[in-house]
Amino acid sequence: MVGSVGSFSASPFILRESDLVGLVTTQAGPLASALGLKTFELPLDLPVLPFDIAWHPRHDAGPAHAWLRRCAREILPGRRPADPVPAPVPEPARAPAPVPAEPGRRTH
Repeated sequence: MVGSVGSFSASPFILRESDLVGLVTTQAGPLASALGLKTFELPLDLPVLPFDIAWHPRHDAGPAHAWLRRCAREILPGRRPADPVPAPVPEPARAPAPVPAEPGRRTH
């Protein structure tokens, strides 16, 4: 093994620029083919990889995020945690922008 990537979708791009052989997910197969790589199904059974989804709580009530989470639960095997109860999350307080000092004037 030469290395690993944090995302399976990065593998085809790395493989395209190297003389390496790598494993990609079935979902990344079309991307690999589009990049000119040769693909084939492995002739052995591998364990199913666990997947989790994560998001910032401020998006709990967002309709687009809720839709994406529903889609993920429908297609991903394994645990199916309930959607969180939407709770409003206040935006973080922003510090005021600094006032530029006048030329030649000390600021401290």
